[in-house]
Amino acid sequence: MTDQKSKICLRCGIEFFQVRSGNKAWEKRKFCTIECFNTINQDQKIWSKVNKNGPIPNDRPELGNCWNWMASTTEAGYAKTTYFNKTRLAHRIIYELLKEKIPKGLHLDHLCRNTRCVNPKHLEPVTVRENLLRGKGPVSENHKKTHCKYGHELQGENLIYKIVNGWPRRSCRTCVRRIKLASYHRLKNKNNENTNLE
Repeated sequence: MTDQKSKICLRCGIEFFQVRSGNKAWEKRKFCTIECFNTINQDQKIWSKVNKNGPIPNDRPELGNCWNWMASTTEAGYAKTTYFNKTRLAHRIIYELLKEKIPKGLHLDHLCRNTRCVNPKHLEPVTVRENLLRGKGPVSENHKKTHCKYGHELQGENLIYKIVNGWPRRSCRTCVRRIKLASYHRLKNKNNENTNLE
């Protein structure tokens, strides 16, 4: 008859039983399953790539230090790593490890504007639209515009709002009319020239 020894898994805290079999490796076991063992190894691998003494954001010093990712990044500069044989964004993994699961359909916005930062205090789950509008790219710059490049107001009757290829687009009605009218006259003059040549 073999003895059973009760242990608590270091990863998940679940009690598991270990049979005393004389196998030293088995008796040193500290995890209930191979998944728990692998998770601990993956977590240690992730933390070895984080520098918690990163810069303090200039426009948001109240957030504290960035935790800079010291390993590979995407082309856009976001921290990436292999986690359980899948390439994933490191800031999402760390946010889920330390805070909560990211709600479906939401992205993490870097409040510090540092794409290498993985500090969960610097990350906020927001919609894709909100994330784009908070950024510094063309989407947010165009959204902030109140007038077209010729000085016409982009509101009320002068605003044309339509979806093009799934993206919202605002246009100035006055400018669109001017462009269409110029195109009409150009085409009309070209047709008149062709009839005069005959």
